[in-house]
Amino acid sequence: MKKPNRIIVIDDHPIVAQGIMEIAHTCPDIGTVSLGHKDEPPHPDAIYIIDLELGHGDGNGFDIIERLTAEIPAKRILIYTMHEEPWVKAKICSLPIGGAVLKTEPVSLLRDAMEKLIHGATYFSPAFSHQREAHTAYDPTTEISERERQVLKLLCQGYTSQRIASQLNLSINTVQTYRRRVMEKFNATNVAELIYQTKGFV
Repeated sequence: MKKPNRIIVIDDHPIVAQGIMEIAHTCPDIGTVSLGHKDEPPHPDAIYIIDLELGHGDGNGFDIIERLTAEIPAKRILIYTMHEEPWVKAKICSLPIGGAVLKTEPVSLLRDAMEKLIHGATYFSPAFSHQREAHTAYDPTTEISERERQVLKLLCQGYTSQRIASQLNLSINTVQTYRRRVMEKFNATNVAELIYQTKGFV
């Protein structure tokens, strides 16, 4: 298989995306560097650097990874994220991707990761080392807070966000935040999927 020499950045923060592209240009053996869009066709000759948060209505990096890996090798995908919650790190480490780096770590690690992936290797930064060494499988049921569990239970009973807010004496925005977190943790795109995924849990 031809060695990739193209970097595609998918990040909805223009300044961050520009910084990633500038770092990529300093790496040897890398040709084209460009911004990508979540809906564009996969490029089999590319390494993808993907953020997990892509703005309202754009889904998330996990959705993009699932779509991309249907057509390109998963090890050509690098996650570059601010999220260092234990459940997010566990989920990242459970994926057959090429690597992951936190945005809070030195940018030199991002450059190291790019070079590793471009030569067919993998790279997970020190922030992910313990998780990978422990070989901890991602289990969303261990990462649900009590409040998230309450919201989940009411969602599975058919309650709307407004009704849940009234029931738990919370704002609708707060309920929607809990709802989004629970759906992300169980990798559900809608409530029907969420009910199926959590059968026997709530």
